Amino acid sequence: MILQSLLNAFGGFMSQASLNSAPSNTVAPDSHFDQQVIEWVFRILIEGKEYRSLFRNGRLTHEEVLISLKVPYQEETQPRPKDILLALQECRATQQQPHSQASAPLLLVNIADVAEELGLTDDQQRILAFLVAVKIDDRLELLIESFGCAFSGNYSRVLALLEVALEIPRNRVNAAFQGTNGLWQSGLLDTQQKDYQIKLLDGLVDILRYEENAPAALIRHFSITSGSPELAGDCFRHISVTQKALTELIASDKNTKGLNILIYGQPGTGKTQFVKHICQLLGQPLREVMSADDKSNPLSGDMRFVSYVLLKNLLGSNRTNCVLFDEVEDIFNVNVSSKYKAWINRTLEEATLTSFWLTNNIGSIDPAYIRRFDYIFEMPSIPDEQKAALLLPYFSDSQQDQAVIKQIVQQPGIEIAHMQSAIHTFQKIEASGTSLLDVLNGYIKAQGHKPIEITEAKTHEDEAYDLSLINTDISLEKVVKGLAKHHGKICLYGPPGTGKTALVQHLSDNLGRPLHTHHASTLLGSLVGETEQFIAKAFKIATKKKAILFIDEADSFLRSREHAVHSWEVSQVNELLVQIERFDGILVLATNLFEELDEATLRRLDLKIHFDFLSPVQVKRMFEALCIDDVEKAGSLAELKYLTPGDFRSTSKRLRLLDQELSATNLMSALRDEQNKKNIAKQRSIGFMS
Repeated sequence: MILQSLLNAFGGFMSQASLNSAPSNTVAPDSHFDQQVIEWVFRILIEGKEYRSLFRNGRLTHEEVLISLKVPYQEETQPRPKDILLALQECRATQQQPHSQASAPLLLVNIADVAEELGLTDDQQRILAFLVAVKIDDRLELLIESFGCAFSGNYSRVLALLEVALEIPRNRVNAAFQGTNGLWQSGLLDTQQKDYQIKLLDGLVDILRYEENAPAALIRHFSITSGSPELAGDCFRHISVTQKALTELIASDKNTKGLNILIYGQPGTGKTQFVKHICQLLGQPLREVMSADDKSNPLSGDMRFVSYVLLKNLLGSNRTNCVLFDEVEDIFNVNVSSKYKAWINRTLEEATLTSFWLTNNIGSIDPAYIRRFDYIFEMPSIPDEQKAALLLPYFSDSQQDQAVIKQIVQQPGIEIAHMQSAIHTFQKIEASGTSLLDVLNGYIKAQGHKPIEITEAKTHEDEAYDLSLINTDISLEKVVKGLAKHHGKICLYGPPGTGKTALVQHLSDNLGRPLHTHHASTLLGSLVGETEQFIAKAFKIATKKKAILFIDEADSFLRSREHAVHSWEVSQVNELLVQIERFDGILVLATNLFEELDEATLRRLDLKIHFDFLSPVQVKRMFEALCIDDVEKAGSLAELKYLTPGDFRSTSKRLRLLDQELSATNLMSALRDEQNKKNIAKQRSIGFMS
């Protein structure tokens, strides 16, 4: 019996009779440890000759240790080491009497129960009891601290103290910590400590002291019971084949050990919900490794892995137990030390549970770990129609609201999890007048994208995009027809307001493809290498969604490498060139600084379309469309040589805001002012004028 073995190791201070008389709900005070702790302290000081450590330069400097043990000594005269040794021996002789207990202490019961679940040896149980005592008994803690090691820094000295205190040979003390079944890999020790500093896992001591059924309490402390999935099973129709394969794999009678399943994909695609759904289908319990402690402080990847190991050891070899470990890139990355790497590999290879390992970035996982997973798959984004179904109850059937839903589900980076979070928040604050779109826009803006707006009814100048009012050197009608049949990569360049962005929206509407728009704010990272990651991610998502990928302000990324000052500037151009080369979809680049683009970029583009100022005929048509009276009253329109469709839109809106009629005179004056603000000379110098 493990508990009796532990009691025997305590030198008779506890008896089997006291164990048998212990009520199941006994919570014994720390005094149950008293006799044994005192004996440990005396062994360290006397047999271990550590009484000499109480002196410095021949003077007694750690009187507090003697006071805590009630060892008498002469304060008036400076005692010598041999005087203190004699006092310790005499004091020890008077205190070595059996300590009668009315009941077995809960602490020892819990240590024995945990030891049995983890398969600890007798030596390991005794070491665990000693480590707990250091945390709860002032005398032992004071003694250890007086040596200046506090169970840290000098690992060899710590082993020596354990050898003396517990009367276990040094080789067995060392063996108790090392090896596959050693304490270091039991999940009981905080392995983050440097230089083999020995520290029990946070929360362990309190559970052993105060909680009944410590193994169950530890499972509750280091993991949470996963609730039911918040997404309906229909949301995973798009991966029904994967779902069937996984359920059959987990339920198979051919499994001789546990399973490791790696799921990766973009944030918010429903990885956690899918795991919950799988476990619900199988009727198997699922526990999630905690990501924060009981004070809501985030746990490091190392600590979470130790928690997982402890959880795995406590749950045993029952494969019906499932565990979820999220954000595994924290522990499976290439920077993990060789000590941890070997431990992680062995843990994966000796699986006893069905473990789901989730990550947003499989690229950060060391390839050495990949082969040790039994099943790996990428979680795709939930289809737009299923996202739309989630939003429908919160919007009206109006054409305007339906258009907003379409924009939301096509927004790059907005996944089902973002929508769920937004809906939960909206349901709590609906009475405040805040709309669901307001909440969703918070997520959209946080990712650097332009928020979605509910547009007002269009005026006649805002009607459908009119290709005949765009002045380009290539027929846009033919471009639209061509892209309906074939993929292509095009560059739109020219002065601001000439209709480049509007053309891209027109393509999206006419081709029935989602539009993914990116600016410098969404692609330029603050750290070296981050921009390249964002660029690759933008192309990857556009490919999956079969979206038109629109990169505005392309000159921010694709300036000629000849003028690069830093290596990272060359690196980000190279990454974009590689992605452009590989991309099999519709890519549109827009720039106002065409001549600054890298030449290699231009070679990879199928079309370069120049957007110029409106021709005289187009100026007249737009003027007539807006003017409420006779155009002739405006005088000659020939002077309006440098206007764009955007100038007409902004001018008409400005006149309305000023409560002025769109008369020929007002319109002409406003357009003339708009033109005069432009630095035409500068635009000529950068190639916009022919």
